[in-house]
Amino acid sequence: MPQGVNAPDTDGVLPPHSGPNTGLFIRVVADDNADLEIPGKPYTFGTLKAAQAVGDLESLRGHGRRVGRVRLQTLLEREG
Repeated sequence: MPQGVNAPDTDGVLPPHSGPNTGLFIRVVADDNADLEIPGKPYTFGTLKAAQAVGDLESLRGHGRRVGRVRLQTLLEREG
């Protein structure tokens, strides 16, 4: 959490779709500079990670949660 932001961060501790619907969830995603093959699989680690991020977003929306998604690179470009 950036300095000066007073907000709770689940950091994977609790499923964000459990509990009262009072949160605003911001999913920060990042592009990889390099990707790795997963032995014996037809997809890479980057593909798996991207699919997980999409699944998380869809799950939150499916549970009626307020959620947004932003690329880390976009945040860094605006800060610079």
